[in-house]
Amino acid sequence: MPEIRSHLDFQNDFFPQGTLTGNLAQRLVLNLSGGETEGQEIAGCLFWPNGTGPRADGLAVAVDVDLSVLGGLERLEPRAIKELHRLLGHSGDVSPLAIQLDSALQPVRLLLLREGASPKSLSQYGIVLHFTPPRCLWIYREGLLVQQLMHLRKESSYVIRRLDHAFKMQLRHTVGFDMGDNREAWLPEALWKASAQRHGGTLAILRPDSNLTSLRALVSRSLGIQKACSVYAPAELLRFLEYDGCTIIQPHAESENGFFVLDAGVYVSGPGGRHGTGRWLSEQHGVAVTVVVSQDGGIAWYQQGEEAGVDDRLHYRDSME
Repeated sequence: MPEIRSHLDFQNDFFPQGTLTGNLAQRLVLNLSGGETEGQEIAGCLFWPNGTGPRADGLAVAVDVDLSVLGGLERLEPRAIKELHRLLGHSGDVSPLAIQLDSALQPVRLLLLREGASPKSLSQYGIVLHFTPPRCLWIYREGLLVQQLMHLRKESSYVIRRLDHAFKMQLRHTVGFDMGDNREAWLPEALWKASAQRHGGTLAILRPDSNLTSLRALVSRSLGIQKACSVYAPAELLRFLEYDGCTIIQPHAESENGFFVLDAGVYVSGPGGRHGTGRWLSEQHGVAVTVVVSQDGGIAWYQQGEEAGVDDRLHYRDSME
């Protein structure tokens, strides 16, 4: 069973070697990424640069504004929230803005990410917290996604997902074969992004030595991909997951980083409902595992007709005291 807590332990859950406090984490999540006040959602970043190494000037340009009104973000008072909203804007903005903080959580610079740069690429130079409404927070470090905190709409609770070694070992055990480090890093990121979009969808992962032959007879309709196409990044796989129905993929035979998309928008002549179909598909010949992303944001993994043991669900009560 998922562990239920009444508060966030931000230092342990997000920054085991960091300096942030649980109280700050709660207020950041509630006030920045989804708002206690309607219309006050903030989409933007907080950035802690590394103490050594090159600066991030190649990815961002400093905007000359007075940040003194923010004070120290350890308090995050209503006045500071209002000013952050004015500075960072909200979800319609195209170019992410980031507030650079020093080790004492004092704002020192407002950064505009250059074209082609992203919160993920900025994290090559430090730790980045990226807020995306409604109530979703992404943590990047060393150019990689490491954690996600997201509000689950239906369950009125939060889920913390960690892309760490333990999770990758669970993933490898659930899938039943070694997909390789690169695929094990970016496949969960694609699923987490689908979760944040609240679209819902089903992903079926075939074993490397299987094919679609046995599944074709079960397909009632699909996008009808004639020749498998290759995807190498979360955004590319998300394009297919946005179709209603199931997306069927298989590890790329000639690349350590990619997957073949064999078909998408697949509907099968099996049980109705997204979870029922996902469970049933996981029992079919050649299918290693199916993943169901619910519209409320939850993710379920199925293997051989049973819910699998990829545990990315540490739930936190919405009241967060």
